[in-house]
Amino acid sequence: MKRTKSTYLTLLTVLLSPMAANADPILFSDNGHWYEYVSGDLTWGDARLAALASSHMGSSGYLATVTSEAENDFLYALLLAAEGDGGWLGGTDEETEGSFKWADGPEAGQLFSYTNWAPLEPNECCQGEDYVHLTTINAGGWNDLATDNLTYFLTGYFVEYNAVPEPGTLALLGIGLFGMVLARRRKTV
Repeated sequence: MKRTKSTYLTLLTVLLSPMAANADPILFSDNGHWYEYVSGDLTWGDARLAALASSHMGSSGYLATVTSEAENDFLYALLLAAEGDGGWLGGTDEETEGSFKWADGPEAGQLFSYTNWAPLEPNECCQGEDYVHLTTINAGGWNDLATDNLTYFLTGYFVEYNAVPEPGTLALLGIGLFGMVLARRRKTV
């Protein structure tokens, strides 16, 4: 896999950030979404349910969808920083073999627009290899696995959040700014 200068900068930024496995989500500035790598030996279905049950800044989580090389590099850097071997992504072809779609998030039901399959993948070498995981093998390459295959470089899952400030937070910010303006005007009068 070819790595660019920006790829290495992304890896360095995440690796040097104050994080560990299961730390607070980290912002990926390219798309404004937040991501975290969660350690654990879960099936894809259980990881999906855990991701959907999580939240950050008022936004529900989902297994990460990857739509660009930069986003994939960011997740790979999170994996390395957490010293993980691999993590579930939100992709599956359980509906139609070979037609991988995102299960949740803004891309739910959409075919992949970007892929980073490891060589010879996806291969459906074993029955039920319908779920995508990102692995340290091939520097962030993807593999299709059966949901119960928990021994093959799979140590967790990636959660993505479309976190934007909640409307209540924005209202409080507006009230606070308005109060500051009033206080400042009183001082100058």
